[in-house]
Amino acid sequence: MGQENRPLVPKADRLPDYIYQGDDPYLPAVCDYILQEYGSFYSQEDAVIPCPLILETDDSNPQDVRLWGIFVLDNYRLVNTTLIGESGGATPGLVHLKAVDGGWQVTSMESVGDGEDFQKDVERIFGMRKGLLDRYQGITSDDIDQARLRSASDYVNWYGLNITQMQDFGWKPVALINAPETAEADQIVHYSGALGYALDDDLRLFSYISFGDNEEGFAGVDALEGISLDIQRREGENADAVAQSLSEGLDRPVIENATIGEDSLAALCVRDAALREGVVKCAYVVAVNDGCLVVTVSNTYYAVEGDPVVEGGAAALETLLDSFRLVDNEQ
Repeated sequence: MGQENRPLVPKADRLPDYIYQGDDPYLPAVCDYILQEYGSFYSQEDAVIPCPLILETDDSNPQDVRLWGIFVLDNYRLVNTTLIGESGGATPGLVHLKAVDGGWQVTSMESVGDGEDFQKDVERIFGMRKGLLDRYQGITSDDIDQARLRSASDYVNWYGLNITQMQDFGWKPVALINAPETAEADQIVHYSGALGYALDDDLRLFSYISFGDNEEGFAGVDALEGISLDIQRREGENADAVAQSLSEGLDRPVIENATIGEDSLAALCVRDAALREGVVKCAYVVAVNDGCLVVTVSNTYYAVEGDPVVEGGAAALETLLDSFRLVDNEQ
């Protein structure tokens, strides 16, 4: 769950560490346990928020209180006023606690395993209570998302943070509970990365993704799922040679002069003239110091045969591409 991405903006000022401040007597210990047990699995981001979705509690024995549930941990990067999910995971299981000094301490957790062990563990752990297995199997991704929304909102509200929404890769931002409306300016990320370019990304239209040190992109969200703008840096390569290489294999290759971005940068546009009208699939090759940038745009849904055009995709891509500019490596 989540996406391992590079930073969208410089690291934010440190946000407060998560400490549960609600009314449930057991969740302070459970949340601490999730943070300590699973926090090391993921790279540290601006905010690490646990989210225990408790399905049933048995507190008849104070030396072995049992909580069945799905225990989620999310890592968020703060971009403007948006918590963007970078990584995380969900672990179904059973947590055991005991009374300690007027509070509670987690003594152990029985977790559902992976692969072949998953179903067996689910039936063992959730099958020990009548009706619980059915309740667990009835949990939907929307139930988990709503629980994550509540946990993120609680964190922001407890600390009075200037954070208004959260966002997962490929999905539109979601307003946090009791948060003010997100300012229009905060929906726009003025992205500037290590590849030598910058652009203005609307969080409601695109999600950022890294493909490694030399390639990254912006994928359409929600109704724009399927469109993309990818940027690759080709160190030490000539723009003309790269354009020629990109044209190989196209049915009716065309290499033509073009301009892109807010500064009308000179580029070579590589496209296939055999594509049907309305399909936007091309690569712009822009010369930079010590190489070139290849900016590839597509308004077709990548997971479906036949190049179906995503409605509104061409206009969204044009707006994003219009803001493209060189930084650090300007000619």
